[in-house]
Amino acid sequence: MLNITECPNLRDLGGIRTKNGMVKPMRLIRSGALWRISNTAALGQLSAVFDMRSENERSFHPDPAFPGADYIHIQVSESGRRKFTQSKRTFEDKVDDILAGYYRGKQSASERMREVYRSIVFSENTAVCIRGIIRAANAERGAVLFHCATGKDRTGVVAALLLRLLGADDAAIYADYMRTNETLEHELAQAYSLAMAKAGMTKLPPAMYSASSLPAHAGSRLRSIRSTPHSALRLNMLRVLQA
Repeated sequence: MLNITECPNLRDLGGIRTKNGMVKPMRLIRSGALWRISNTAALGQLSAVFDMRSENERSFHPDPAFPGADYIHIQVSESGRRKFTQSKRTFEDKVDDILAGYYRGKQSASERMREVYRSIVFSENTAVCIRGIIRAANAERGAVLFHCATGKDRTGVVAALLLRLLGADDAAIYADYMRTNETLEHELAQAYSLAMAKAGMTKLPPAMYSASSLPAHAGSRLRSIRSTPHSALRLNMLRVLQA
């Protein structure tokens, strides 16, 4: 089991149950804030690293080098958060996003998050990223790591789609998605504490990312991925990644 204290939201998808078994250990790794890792050898041999961040995010926090691994940058944008995505560089930026959501009100913030997730799911770059991950995994040269800034939204959607392609059920997919609440609990508490201080408030709604943020129309994206000429890659993916 991976335990990188510098990057608490980094985790191996190995062991998650699928229809015909489970995901093999150390084949698919999801992460966020990869720049924090000082000992890259702790991750073992990686075959590829997929970076879904914007150019601005990458320039502010470049990924460390992973000897022998291919580095692939495929920017996955978050519609409705364009300004935030382009400036998402510091902890304070994240605090500002929390406050912006609070000032919009619960309904408006919920609608905004649905739009964000809808845009990620239907982004062509998301499909390109998933196909690339499948190809890299099929090469069997080591684990494939994919990440964004914090490993929550963009990474969460890609992880969910990969797990569904592997045959995991909704309960298993949601359980992995919701683990971010636990792994980032300390960081979220700090962010909300600072947000309250900046707003002069004594209480803000809890920073919990609900599984309902994963839109039901993700199934449409899965069907489109399956129907592409690359569907043979998916079949081999099932052989390579399932135990």
